[in-house]
Formats: sequence, structure tokens, C-alpha cells
Amino acid sequence: MKYRKLIILVLSILIILPVSTLDGHHIANADDDPPKKLKYKENSALALNYHRVRKANFLNNFIYFFSSSKEIKNYSVSQSQFESQIKWLKSHDAKFLTLKEFLYYKKKGKFPKRSVWINFDDMDETIYENAYPILKKYKIPATGFIITGHVGEENFHNLDMISKKN
Repeated sequence: MKYRKLIILVLSILIILPVSTLDGHHIANADDDPPKKLKYKENSALALNYHRVRKANFLNNFIYFFSSSKEIKNYSVSQSQFESQIKWLKSHDAKFLTLKEFLYYKKKGKFPKRSVWINFDDMDETIYENAYPILKKYKIPATGFIITGHVGEENFHNLDMISKKN
């Protein structure tokens, strides 16, 4: 009985330790160093689309570590990753565009250098809770695309959240 408890304890530690040390669903490797400059092509804009911005907590790390879901692995970033990306773009003189500006420059056929347009699909609550404070902190405009049939449903924006962001 003692050995069984010991084995369970050791296995639990082996599972929990790597999961709890993941920084926002991310295992660092040498290829993850950001480029030195924000590259751009003449008359272009970088459109960054996010689906989820998750808190780096034990539960989210656990789910990420053991999940094979593309929704979790490919379409979400941690709050710390999102903030790092925003800070990097700002430090490399990105010109952040509103949707109105993006459409204007597209119609005009000429974008300012290093144009970046940030947008969010689905507008679930992780955007309101985790991305919006960072965007506000750095004064970055962004566009959110709402699934109208999900407004007010659990884990999605409600009308109060939507009206606060306009």
C-alpha cells in the first residue's frame, strides 16, 4: 500500500511539474527567437488574427499539454505571449491600424510602412478578459468579429462587454 501511494505521488509530480512550468502554453526552443526587424513589403499590411488569448494558469497549461485540439494548439496564445508580441511590434515601429484605416489604405492602394491590423475571431470572453487590458495599456486599436448567434452565451461576449469596447 505504501509503494502504491509513493508511485501515485511520483507519477503526479511527473505530470504536474512539466505542466505547471509551461509559460503560457509554450515550450521554448531556439527557433522561437523573434526577428531583429519588422520586415515589410512595400504597400502591404500585416493582419494578425487571434482566436483566444488565454491566461497561463495550471488548468490551461494542463489542457494545452495533453490536448491535440487545433483550437488550443494553433489558434490560441497566452496572455504573456500576446503582450510580448504587442511590445515587440511597438518597439519595431509598427503602425497599428483600425479597421476603418485598413480599409481606407486598401482602397487607396497604399499602406504606410509597417502597417499592422489586429483582429479577433469569435470574440469569446478570453478576448475581453485577457487581450483587451493589454490593448488598452499600449493604446492599440483592434477589430473584433462577433458570432452574432453566440452573443450572451456562456464564454462569449454579452451586449455589455461589446458596448464597452466601442
